[in-house]
Amino acid sequence: MFEKKFIVMMLAAALCVSALYGCGSKSDDDALIDVSGIGDEDLSDLGADIEPVEAQDAVIDLEVPDIDLGLDEIEAVEAQDVVIDFEMPDIDLGLDEIEAVEAQDVVIDFEVPELDIDFSNITSYEPVEYEIDFSVEHPELDLSDITMYEADDSATIKGLKISFADNVYADDYAVINEMDDSELYEITEKKYDLLSELKTAFSSAGLSVNVDEISGEVTLDSAILFDFDKNEVSETGKEFLGKFAKAYSAVVLDEKYDGFVKAVLVEGHTDTNGEYDYNLKLSQERADNVMAYCLSASDGDSEKLASLMEAVGFSFNDPVYAADGTVDAQASRRVSFRFIINIG
Repeated sequence: MFEKKFIVMMLAAALCVSALYGCGSKSDDDALIDVSGIGDEDLSDLGADIEPVEAQDAVIDLEVPDIDLGLDEIEAVEAQDVVIDFEMPDIDLGLDEIEAVEAQDVVIDFEVPELDIDFSNITSYEPVEYEIDFSVEHPELDLSDITMYEADDSATIKGLKISFADNVYADDYAVINEMDDSELYEITEKKYDLLSELKTAFSSAGLSVNVDEISGEVTLDSAILFDFDKNEVSETGKEFLGKFAKAYSAVVLDEKYDGFVKAVLVEGHTDTNGEYDYNLKLSQERADNVMAYCLSASDGDSEKLASLMEAVGFSFNDPVYAADGTVDAQASRRVSFRFIINIG
């Protein structure tokens, strides 16, 4: 509708302009000036009678009709919030393929800061040296009334009852407690006679062995008797034991010690390296093999010696300690001979 009205309006305007410029117009023929009878001399006066026409502004008064755009029919639209209802589709994240991870313990390495401690009020003390006795304690012995004796070789014997701790079975401790001083002195004297004869016999055989001055225990280095971690007596060990067995048996089987020596314990010991059970087996096998070779190499009554000897393995229950208190592994690997006195 609006378009049709606009076209009609434009056509009307065009007609008005055409009529305005067409008013007073002449035909082409009327506009021509006939100059056919005019000579050249008269041409200069041709425009003398024409009055100049002033240029005028042409004003077109065009009245534009009212145009009904129909805007009154357009309803105002209020702004409204637009809500989009979007439903999220199900998404498979593949979580069922993720394996569960067990919780781990977290170890925090925490460095303790240095503490400023005031030592100004602390009294300093000089270090005190302690002598530690690692020997086996025997609480059953009554040491309340001990008499000091001096043996024939001028060696001072301190604590006669203590001196018998390693040379009697535990069942005989009660017997020692009942002995008077004279009985203790007699047994002590005989014991040290035996020790003295053993040292003389070893020296005569050219053997360098360690004889304990109190217990009479004779210690043999395992390095002489066995190869490392072996239980069979080595060739060097056999040569040594051949001489040792003759010297040892000659003393303990002497008639004057009949009834006095109750037993001879052959004891195997290891260092503290390795498992206890392994070392127990090794120490027992070494003790057995040393005892067997000594019985075969002795010059005395082998049956009598066999009735006295007993092999025992101790694993690393009785190590040897160095002066600084640490275990001396080399010294701990040993086989020892210890005689037991019959005081019953």
